[in-house]
Amino acid sequence: MPALMLAACSPAPASDVSAGGLDPDTINQLPASKPMLVEAYAKLSPHQTGELRIPKGRGPFPVAMLVHGGCWIAGLGSPRNMAPLATWLAAHGVASWNVDYRELGDGGGYPQSFEDWAAAAQHLRALAKRYPLDLARLSVIGHSAGATAGLFLAQPPTGSAQGPHPRAIVQMDGLVPQDYLIGADAAMCGRPVIERFMGGLPAAVPARYHAISPEASTPRVARALFVVAVLPPPPDATTAAMRKAGASVEVVAPPKPNHFDVIAPGTANFAAIEPALLRAVGGR
Repeated sequence: MPALMLAACSPAPASDVSAGGLDPDTINQLPASKPMLVEAYAKLSPHQTGELRIPKGRGPFPVAMLVHGGCWIAGLGSPRNMAPLATWLAAHGVASWNVDYRELGDGGGYPQSFEDWAAAAQHLRALAKRYPLDLARLSVIGHSAGATAGLFLAQPPTGSAQGPHPRAIVQMDGLVPQDYLIGADAAMCGRPVIERFMGGLPAAVPARYHAISPEASTPRVARALFVVAVLPPPPDATTAAMRKAGASVEVVAPPKPNHFDVIAPGTANFAAIEPALLRAVGGR
């Protein structure tokens, strides 16, 4: 299992984007547009905010909710990691709601992080009253640990029960707390995190894991894209369950294994997934 020591990678030069091999610090140096709005979606934590970017034109536009990774540990990831992707989406006709949320170390974990994802999705209804957002074309793009949010929001009857339901989910090299990753999470994140984040192991709190398991409670989405770089691909049972429920499912792999290139426009790895990403989110 490749180690993803998220805070201890050797930065690649910021100018060497096309060569790939990026890490979180280098991602944060990539160009990104200024959001047209930064707004709180709840009031319990300063992390309960999101950045809104809107394409040029009249709209209404498809909208992607972006959820950053970082092993659910405070300080390892942030919306800045996703800002270059949000900028790229706007250039391709897709609005974005790039959200932060509570994580381990700043009040997060189960259920707080899940509540934040749901509240952020629900806040899109308020934003759609002021901005040209087509919530019928909502996608959730989660990178690494942020991929958990997409599976949660797409599940019935949990997730965004009070908010818009995502039409598509995009798992960008997703680290999802499923049974087969327990034990491997220490190598990926530098410490065990899944049991702490979920508040127990599956045997102790099975309902919590079922709420983000496509096999136990199949997500209701029209499209699902799994981008597989260095983390394990989704089990065949996962993709089979989603296809049986009517979803169009794609699994794509970039040419070189790198966990961060897949959210970095300008890299060869990102170029390889662009067509599938645009199909999933409804961009041009």
